[in-house]
Amino acid sequence: MQVPVLPSSVTAHAVPPSPRGRLFYALAAAAVVVATAAAVVGVHQTVVATAAEQNEQNDDPAAVTAPTIVTHIKYLHITYCEQLFGPLIPRYSPGKFLCKEYMICVILEILPVEGGGVVQNFSCKTRIVTGENALDALKNLGIRRLFLVTDPYFFGNGTAQRIGTLTGAEGTEIFSEIAPDPDVELVAKCTARLKEFQPDTVIALGGGSAIDCAKATVHFSGKQVRLVAIPTTSGSGSEVTDFAVVTHSKVKHPLVDETLRPDVAILDSSLLQSLPKGLIADTGFDVLSHALEAYTATNAGTFSDALAKESFCVAYANLPASYCGNTRVRGAMHEAATMAGLAFTQAGLGLCHAMAHALGGVFHLPHGRLNAILLPAVIGCNAHICAPKYAKLARAAGIAGAADTVAVRNLCNALRRLRRELQLPQTLKEAGIDPRQVWHHQKEIVAAVLQDPCCKTNPMPVEDFMVRRILEEVTGRV
Repeated sequence: MQVPVLPSSVTAHAVPPSPRGRLFYALAAAAVVVATAAAVVGVHQTVVATAAEQNEQNDDPAAVTAPTIVTHIKYLHITYCEQLFGPLIPRYSPGKFLCKEYMICVILEILPVEGGGVVQNFSCKTRIVTGENALDALKNLGIRRLFLVTDPYFFGNGTAQRIGTLTGAEGTEIFSEIAPDPDVELVAKCTARLKEFQPDTVIALGGGSAIDCAKATVHFSGKQVRLVAIPTTSGSGSEVTDFAVVTHSKVKHPLVDETLRPDVAILDSSLLQSLPKGLIADTGFDVLSHALEAYTATNAGTFSDALAKESFCVAYANLPASYCGNTRVRGAMHEAATMAGLAFTQAGLGLCHAMAHALGGVFHLPHGRLNAILLPAVIGCNAHICAPKYAKLARAAGIAGAADTVAVRNLCNALRRLRRELQLPQTLKEAGIDPRQVWHHQKEIVAAVLQDPCCKTNPMPVEDFMVRRILEEVTGRV
């Protein structure tokens, strides 16, 4: 069955200065919108038909292998931006540390209706429990058989066992083999263990890698189990998103599907007290890049803008203090990461994340560190299209600039200063990557970037020369 793809006949890099040019650009943009809407319906129909075929052909649902998962990865990779998601969250102060619970609206479904219009349907799923002692919520979930996914660190220090005891589960199985950037083989192994144990609840304890692996495991298992995410870092936002990133053949594949979204997210600030400074810096810049890219993504809207702006402002204000050891702001950073996740679930991301995925797959640097290196350069590239939004975000965060161009320049400089303050590398060379290796792998890096679904929601169309130009800026001299 042939999967329809989005047309790419219209490209643009900046708003032409003349009135005639602006009119042409507006008409071209309208054409892209219409073509994209048509592709959405086609992809949705193909998804349903292909899923039905796969279910009929799979006589042994327990047989989950790495090749099967790779097939699903390619499948979800195609359908990424043809589904639009939108969060709706009550306004609240991220500085409060009292335990709070929220029901978050996280699905924006675009449905065709008679007359050619669309209907936006919001539905609530993820329940967020946040604040000190938020882990106590585990006592009230009624868990009987628990499958806990974590890394060797939290298994070795007893945190995983303590959380298992808190649940009161009659039976507990702990999968503690999570490594950074989980690959399809690890997901397949975790899936086989889950199917053998037959839990009613899966808890993901750890950073983005643990949560992404658990989400992919539940999805590929096909089991109807409750998924609880307990993030121990403030960065990925994976605890509230439809996204999971799985690596295969040195390429990071962003997956998206409604079934990947956790049912419960528990943000407990007590898990953040002893974070290493380097991890705080890396994950903090991941929050900033999530918020900034969601704010300017093509699917951004009223709700995502509010979440993204609040997240960026909170993270920008509190990240230096958290890095210097002020544990009182860790709860605020934790909630900022979750707000950013809610924002980009609807709005999408952009070129910064596409390049971070590609470079991370080849060179295995921390994702947030790559975002820190790339973000100012990507802002400079996209400013041709969205300077007013960048400027608005900069002013909201207290970064001055009367004219938009000045505010955007000040935003880039502020991020560079923050990068130095957090002792993060300014270039790939400073991060330990030989520039000659970057140019040696340039072709595959550019190809991976252009195929990354994050490019589809970048504020301006992404072409290969843009990727090469940014690579040149961030690589560093030989």
